[in-house]
Amino acid sequence: MAKNYYEILGVSKTANADELKSAYRKLAKQYHPDMYADKSDAEKKAAEEKFKEINHAYDVLSDEQKRAAYDRFGDENGPQPGEGFGGFGGFSGASGGFGFDVDDLFSTIFSGFGGTGRPSRNGPMRGRDILVSLVITFEEAVFGSQKTVSVKRVESCAACHGTGAKDGNAFKVCPQCKGAGRVNVTQRTPFGQISTQSECPTCKGSGRVIIEKCSACGGQGRIERQRDVKVNIPAGIDSA
Repeated sequence: MAKNYYEILGVSKTANADELKSAYRKLAKQYHPDMYADKSDAEKKAAEEKFKEINHAYDVLSDEQKRAAYDRFGDENGPQPGEGFGGFGGFSGASGGFGFDVDDLFSTIFSGFGGTGRPSRNGPMRGRDILVSLVITFEEAVFGSQKTVSVKRVESCAACHGTGAKDGNAFKVCPQCKGAGRVNVTQRTPFGQISTQSECPTCKGSGRVIIEKCSACGGQGRIERQRDVKVNIPAGIDSA
């Protein structure tokens, strides 16, 4: 059973943002590891667990979407596996007892009616996380602060506007998919012959082929640059 985040922070279910922050700051300062530096190992461990519990409770209740999900389902991640769809438990895994992926099956069936089955993956993808070490004071840890750090990150190449082609226009329409970025593939299945779509192997889903690569990024469309970034240190953060 999920913990009662309201009880952890000592507030009511109707507490507003200011009340949550006030209760959190009081408890965060009380149980911060620095306050237990001269205590026994058992007391340090108990305070550390309590501090993490307080941080998590505040993280959920201070976020409108997480709080709404928690209030409705008892968990900030929404309904848990097995809730609301018990009647289809035999198919919850993906392979069931039939030796095929149920998700792929539905994807294949619907693609036969003109759809692509699964959502297109041609959109921007999430970049890698950037890890930076910062030293902060006790006050900054308890009440939060803002720091400026220099980081290297991959950005869209300005010379080719992220296309990877010289001057941003040295490319042509892909001859295999005719610019669609996807090609039709016909498969024989236990349900008959079904047509599906997959990423074009020639243009990798972009719909176009580079004629001459951009010299600045080598045709990648991305380049690494160093930037100064402002980082918000959340109140009550623990030392990692």
